[in-house]
Amino acid sequence: MRSYPLISFGSMRVVKPHRVHGAENERSEASARDLAQALEQSGEAVIVKDLNAVVTYWNREAASLYGFSAEKAIGQPLSKLHAAELSEADCACLLERVRAGRPTSSTTERRKKSGEIVRVTLKTAPLLDEQGVLVGEITIARDVTAPVNEARRCAEEKLAEERERLRITLQSIDDAVITTDAQTHITYINAAAESLLGLDMKAVEGRRVDQVIHLVDPQSSKAAANLIGQSALHGTVFRRERACLLHRTDGTVCHVTDVVSPVLDTMGLVSGMVIVFRDVTLDVDRTRDLQHRAMHDPLTGLSNRAEFEQRLRAVFGKARQLDHPAAVMAIDLDRLKAVNDEAGHAAGDAVLCKVAAACRLTVRSSDIVARLGGDEFAIILDNCAEDRAKHIGQQLLRALNPLEFEWKGSRYSTGASIGLAMNTMDMSDENAWLESADKACYDAKRQGRGRLRIATRMQGDELPTKDVD
Repeated sequence: MRSYPLISFGSMRVVKPHRVHGAENERSEASARDLAQALEQSGEAVIVKDLNAVVTYWNREAASLYGFSAEKAIGQPLSKLHAAELSEADCACLLERVRAGRPTSSTTERRKKSGEIVRVTLKTAPLLDEQGVLVGEITIARDVTAPVNEARRCAEEKLAEERERLRITLQSIDDAVITTDAQTHITYINAAAESLLGLDMKAVEGRRVDQVIHLVDPQSSKAAANLIGQSALHGTVFRRERACLLHRTDGTVCHVTDVVSPVLDTMGLVSGMVIVFRDVTLDVDRTRDLQHRAMHDPLTGLSNRAEFEQRLRAVFGKARQLDHPAAVMAIDLDRLKAVNDEAGHAAGDAVLCKVAAACRLTVRSSDIVARLGGDEFAIILDNCAEDRAKHIGQQLLRALNPLEFEWKGSRYSTGASIGLAMNTMDMSDENAWLESADKACYDAKRQGRGRLRIATRMQGDELPTKDVD
């Protein structure tokens, strides 16, 4: 009769037959049959190898997984069954692992005899006999090809859904989005970018960004800073805070700001760019309008007092620094109160607008004309010699005296007095400069109106003036 000593595998016992007698033999044979049946029906490939990596057990699942029957596999070195896949070094490592008795766990790809590639998880443990002596190893292999393929399919479907969601999102937003490869060749633009550039995807795909997009600094009229190059160099996001001009293919321009973000690969290298443009033309126009309103008289469109004082300070300082002449004229209207009293303030406003128009037509385009308030006007003549300033003052005097107009069937006539002051070295600051022009204008009104008076150099506290013929 035969007996079957046990071979230990973790909590499992693999029965190794040897001869015993009687009831013990029958129990051992029954246990061996039960274990063999369990291994055959386990649903997993079970392979047992001896210390020479020769297969000693090979169940039906192993035959199905690898394409070799038990008759073909048992008694063969495992390296022979995988001769096409295992090098001599691999075979040596396999034999070393078996004899070292090291448990392992891994996932790998195996080629069946038919040539089909399957993905397999392997769990291997040392095989001990009943005395605890290492006699080989046992491997449980599971084909995970279908679950892996299903997981890959689900991942691909999810990725496709995310891409479609991203495409719809990018097509829906107002900002222009452009993506490029590492060499800045355009790979995608959304609908907003097509509208902003005036070009469709077919026209720009594969072209370098700098061949399609031309940005200009509005202040210097030079090419705007290259954020794409900076972002690629530093691998960080760069944002343009101050709007620049985008020149479009149809010859028009618009104001834009842009953000450039690098796309980094797993090694941290730049693999592409995402560029987002925002059309801020309306914001720039709105800001300019607000600034204009803040610095200009709403009735006449001339500079207001705040703008005038700022420009006066700048011209005064520049004239002193560069030692070139400049003049300021103070203008005060005559008989405007009578128009307001007789015809109403609307008529008076019409007079103010006519005065503003006359001043613009008389002075140079570079001169600053301002309404300081009420019926007071002032003009800054930058880089203007005294003779030229006198000539402009006389022309303006003739344009404003008399200034006749008709209002609701009635005719009215107004005039103006003008004081002129040159920027002389005895003036301490721009306020003293304007004050001298105001004093000359006051003298002109006091001495008969409709006159032009020139302030001379200051002597003590006196400010003499003289008439201009």
